[in-house]
Amino acid sequence: MSNKISTIKERILYMLEIKGITKSKFFEKIGMTYGNFTGNSKKTPLNSDAIGNILLEIPDINPEWLITGKGEMLRDSAIGVQSAHAAHNENNTIYIELLEREKKENSELHEQIGELKNENKNLEKTVTALHAELECCKKENTELRTITHSQYNAEQKLYELPEVPAMLAAEPHAKYNKNVQKGAQK
Repeated sequence: MSNKISTIKERILYMLEIKGITKSKFFEKIGMTYGNFTGNSKKTPLNSDAIGNILLEIPDINPEWLITGKGEMLRDSAIGVQSAHAAHNENNTIYIELLEREKKENSELHEQIGELKNENKNLEKTVTALHAELECCKKENTELRTITHSQYNAEQKLYELPEVPAMLAAEPHAKYNKNVQKGAQK
């Protein structure tokens, strides 16, 4: 770009073209004529008042670019690039901080997971022991029920009347029947 636009006046004309500013109105505002920017007049320098007027009229133009041709044409783009780099660096710093926080949180979570795994193993052992105890209780309960049932049956037998032989059971009836018959005969 510096080869094509070597003089300050050429850079001004280029800037007007890029920004779409009418030349006649612009030169009128800065107190100059278009004639100062054509032919051999293009090679003559501008005075500091003219440069000051240009910067006042177009405040977003980069003064370094206007005078030397170095850098970005517009101040916002130069600032924008610097701002973008600053924002990029700031974002990197934020991302690094976030990453560090995430790493720390992950480490804490891994530690908690380890503790929970140990607690889970202990609970599994407790559950296994309780299952074994429950099985023992069930077995003991079954044994006690069997013993209790046997004792109940034994007690029931104690209260049962002995079985009277059929002959003895028939004898009192026979005597009764005989007495009834004797009374009927009288």
